Amino acid sequence: MAGLTPKDMTDQRNDAMREGVKALVLMNGGGAVALLAFLQAIWSKEPALVKYVLWGLGCLVVGVALAALVHFFRYHTSLAYQRLFTIADQLSTVKTPGQGLGLPSVASSADEFREMKRSATRYERLYFWCAYLSVILFVIGVSIILYGAAVEPRTKIPGVEV
Repeated sequence: MAGLTPKDMTDQRNDAMREGVKALVLMNGGGAVALLAFLQAIWSKEPALVKYVLWGLGCLVVGVALAALVHFFRYHTSLAYQRLFTIADQLSTVKTPGQGLGLPSVASSADEFREMKRSATRYERLYFWCAYLSVILFVIGVSIILYGAAVEPRTKIPGVEV
């Protein structure tokens, strides 16, 4: 890893997250589209499976929505950290209370720093939770359908042996 700057590492993390979100959207979205086609095929032929497919479809749709929120929360995290670093730079260069900040004292800027740090942490946690929940919902959605296929009796079609 010698020779990589902090910016290079940040770019690598951004690329990994971007590709990860694309995979989450593709997984959940592709699964949802496939389930819609499957639902159409079984609607009248296998009514016992319909409820499982609908629950699985619901999980995948929510998973797509959560995957889409990852970028929204990452943007807000980045913005909060940018503001946080600006405040930290101002605090490190201030020699007298309020100098250059237009603030009555450094203490109010320190309070702003703490609040921005909380905000950045909150958004950071939200984007990780959205990503993890998207994967979990994909697994749950597929598991519901597999469970339904395993436990529900098949509809007997005259002349067809299963």
